[in-house]
Amino acid sequence: LAPVPPSRTRVRTPARLATIVCAAIVLYLALAPVTGHVSFEHADKANHIAAFVVLTTLARAGWPGRARPVVLGLLGFGGLIEVLQLLTPDHQADVADLVADAVGIAAGWWALGRASRWRFWRASFSR
Repeated sequence: LAPVPPSRTRVRTPARLATIVCAAIVLYLALAPVTGHVSFEHADKANHIAAFVVLTTLARAGWPGRARPVVLGLLGFGGLIEVLQLLTPDHQADVADLVADAVGIAAGWWALGRASRWRFWRASFSR
């Protein structure tokens, strides 16, 4: 394999680290005991969407050109969360949560695709 140019490594390495840290935080929040009340009816779904928008954006920046592994990995992570929630007393698994994860992945993918059209984005991240 050819060495990765330093400018690409400068973006990929922090994005990969941020993806892993963010995934750990999302996993903790998904499994932590529930405290307080929900602020609105579908707050749980909104939280799933927001978490997976962020994860997708970071993962896509960290692993550019790896669309299939990124999407499948994130969907698998969402599925893992739902399975692990079966083992917790405060949570329940819900297929709608997995759908919300998929919506977040699609929204994150779309948002980063739109951002890549901006001149400053291309200058900073596509070298």
